[in-house]
Amino acid sequence: VTNNVILNDGFEGYGKQQFGVTAGSFVSGWLVESGDIDVLGPTFLPDSGTYCIDLNGFNPGSVSTNFASTVGRSYQLSFAYTKNSNTSTNFVAQALVEVTGQPAWTLTYGGANTTTNPNWFHTSYVFTASSAVTKLKLTSLVPQGNAGMFLDSFKVTEIHGWFDGFENGPNYNGPVSAGSYFSGGWYCSAGSVDVLTNNTPPYTGMRADTGIRLLDLNGAGPGTISTNIAGLIVGQTYRFSFSYARNPQSQDVCGLVPQGNLSIGTASVTVAPNQKNSWANLGWQTT
Repeated sequence: VTNNVILNDGFEGYGKQQFGVTAGSFVSGWLVESGDIDVLGPTFLPDSGTYCIDLNGFNPGSVSTNFASTVGRSYQLSFAYTKNSNTSTNFVAQALVEVTGQPAWTLTYGGANTTTNPNWFHTSYVFTASSAVTKLKLTSLVPQGNAGMFLDSFKVTEIHGWFDGFENGPNYNGPVSAGSYFSGGWYCSAGSVDVLTNNTPPYTGMRADTGIRLLDLNGAGPGTISTNIAGLIVGQTYRFSFSYARNPQSQDVCGLVPQGNLSIGTASVTVAPNQKNSWANLGWQTT
């Protein structure tokens, strides 16, 4: 996969910390559309650079930006988020994410953090552009107060190459058994696996790393999946990447660290996600 960077912004262009930046103002190319936001400096430990924003200034706010896109091409949006830690321990921050032509989705952060450890999470979303100009908008869903969702490190890249996030399949939660094809070309060759869909019971609050679906390699038991990638050229160098996280239910078993083995041709690698997580914050890692 090769990527062209379309947008790369962490609110650095504003150049100063300011509380209560009001609707109609521009912050590093972002328009404050409603309410007000806070632009926060290095003492708030941004994910990258010197600045980040809180979607709640003195009131809940929203921000948006536009970027050029080509209809029919694939893009990946990625960014960092955490909650304002100057709140009660049970505070949950939420924000609505909107991308032109795509279903809106809710971003939720209810994990533990502190002023000295903001515990930034990272997420990404792959979409196909439906317009020559794509609008990205984020709106606070924290109805009141001056503490909301922190945001930073936005990047949009155009994707060239093979990509699959198990999106081409049925909307269900359940095992795919050995001998079955699923999600447009994947094959379960042993055991069983689960294809899970965002925020469907009993996985309330669950978010796939991209799109709306993810896969658990243990369905009713350990499973094995495979697929073939066409169009590769002998002698060319390719980069393969994927995201992985542990099933939060595995933390109930003392000392268990789930492992998975990936093979490409004759090469193989083992991944072992050991970061504690929850359905609402899976803590995706990328390799």
